[in-house]
Amino acid sequence: MRKSVTLSLAFAASVVPAIVAAQQAGTSVSVSHDDLFVHNNPNESGATDLKPGAADWFKDAAKNAWNSWDNRAPGQCPKPKITIDVSGSADPVLATALAAARRDVLRALLGTNADKFTWVENPAGQSSKVEIDPRVTDTAAPRITVNPPSGTKVKSGRRLTIKVTATEPESGWQSGIKRIQIEDVDQHSNLQLWNNDAPMPRPCGNAGLTRAIEATAEVPVKPVWHLLVTAFDYSNNRVAERVEYPTGDWYGRFEWKHACQGGGNRDVTRGVSDLTLDHDGRGNLTGRLAGSTPERSQTMPTCSFRYVAPGTFSAKLIGSYTSGQDTFSAQAVEVRTTPGRASWTCPAGTTVTEQAFFTVYEGPMFRDAFRDLRRQPDGSRKSNGENTFSAGGSTCTTTYSLTLRQAQN
Repeated sequence: MRKSVTLSLAFAASVVPAIVAAQQAGTSVSVSHDDLFVHNNPNESGATDLKPGAADWFKDAAKNAWNSWDNRAPGQCPKPKITIDVSGSADPVLATALAAARRDVLRALLGTNADKFTWVENPAGQSSKVEIDPRVTDTAAPRITVNPPSGTKVKSGRRLTIKVTATEPESGWQSGIKRIQIEDVDQHSNLQLWNNDAPMPRPCGNAGLTRAIEATAEVPVKPVWHLLVTAFDYSNNRVAERVEYPTGDWYGRFEWKHACQGGGNRDVTRGVSDLTLDHDGRGNLTGRLAGSTPERSQTMPTCSFRYVAPGTFSAKLIGSYTSGQDTFSAQAVEVRTTPGRASWTCPAGTTVTEQAFFTVYEGPMFRDAFRDLRRQPDGSRKSNGENTFSAGGSTCTTTYSLTLRQAQN
């Protein structure tokens, strides 16, 4: 009887006692066996029958893998992985069934200790083998919950407490929460930062799998307050979520890109803005629009251009909402703008000049964006459009989009 054994570093206690001692001291060693079962073809009888001596090898190898972790506490330790590979079958259904059947045979050998391991069936392996790997890694990022949740309506000037909870997944072994951060995106500032000073949580135990922090701050006077919450675990898996707190019943973003070209010159401006709308229950909407032109590029023969400061704008919004037809209308009034600034370097020298920009929200395109809103599967409303016209010997094209969501009260 031939038994083919593939060893990474160790086989069993009776074969390489020095290596087993290293395992017990915390060294991660994987072992695999290519010939545990009588037959490896799912179509043959005996495909789930173990060969003589195979059961002892498997139980010894599993015990060694389990003992390779220090500081263990029952039910609270990282789980070594046992992988059952099956190959040699043209029928994936049979291969899948065989992998599951072999798993059940091997679990029965370990009895109640079977739950100390993570079991993986691979019906499309390169060969039929069983591998026991004590090396446990955390590859799953934590989950984040925020209270109040994103989209909750808040009131400008009021103080708001935000609670962020980071939780490691329940499946598999997790390394523990290392860092949680709450940032004000608009102000580029931290509202709260928690960092675990411990170099690493104990590998066994659930301490550190859930952490929560709170931050209290005054809601700024703006249509939407933008936050970013992030969490890291000790394996540097990261999760990040953007949180939006609107100050109106409806909130969203209007964006555009305006490009003019002609006579060897080109001018491209991008605008972004937040907006909110309050509904009085009788079909009337009032709200605010606020934004900036964060990017601008211009090309002109013999001169170079550098955008120094973006332009900003704000406006009052008035409009209507028909709930039965789910239709909106809105226009911007009382518009206020601050020009951007740019540095021009030409053969005659460098100058810094004000940069006026195309106020898309004052034209029909802004009204069209509300008129063309369409409900999306997630409940939001979206529209987009494009307009081309000629001005001063140049051809100008404006593309725009609007997203609108209903706030939670």
